Amino acid sequence: MLATRLAYLAVPGEVGARGFYSPSVCRLMTAIGATGRDRKGAIQRLSQAAERVSSWLWLRREEKS
Repeated sequence: MLATRLAYLAVPGEVGARGFYSPSVCRLMTAIGATGRDRKGAIQRLSQAAERVSSWLWLRREEKS
């Protein structure tokens, strides 16, 4: 069995409910090496995901589990 070495990076990336992102998201993108168009696309996808989740939660706010 081959031993592999993994590195972990724990960086909080805050994206608001309306898709606005904090500077921590930019630091996260820098830490993982995303630049230019890739960085912009990743941030846009994170923002869209945050908006979808926020909408999903809002629509189900009165459902009982």
